[in-house]
Amino acid sequence: MIKINGTAYYNIVAILEGTGGLRNVVLGRNIVTNSGDKYYAQRGAAETPTINYSGTGGARLGTGTTAAAKADTDVASFITASGLVVDTGYPKTADGDADNTGGGTRIVTWRFTWATTLGPFSNVNEVAITDNPTGTPTQALMRAIFSPSFTKDTATQLKVFINH
Repeated sequence: MIKINGTAYYNIVAILEGTGGLRNVVLGRNIVTNSGDKYYAQRGAAETPTINYSGTGGARLGTGTTAAAKADTDVASFITASGLVVDTGYPKTADGDADNTGGGTRIVTWRFTWATTLGPFSNVNEVAITDNPTGTPTQALMRAIFSPSFTKDTATQLKVFINH
């Protein structure tokens, strides 16, 4: 978690890296949805989760600005072709990626990387981990709003860390 001014917590870190190593960091706050609560409870009880977000699920980007809510099942306004499966080796605890300033031994990190070949995506305001990143999802593990919104062009890689 990232603490700003001693009180605000941000558990989403989006890093845009362009040509020449120029970087832009955008922070976000997320909410674990009702379905996400069930997923984590089932994992904690060593049960097979009803929805396998780390298997068939993935992340979706959107342009919506409505605050995240427990009942969310997707982004509010999906950006076409932005659905992506979780990076290999994730989710995991004690994330060793130096870019993830919010990781830790008691934190589960999900990482998604949109290569320069993907996009462009304009007015990115939100992200959600859903049961179907490329089709029509019915469940979401979480949803987050970024502040401020950003654009990912084809000269930029986007890496998003979601920490719970």
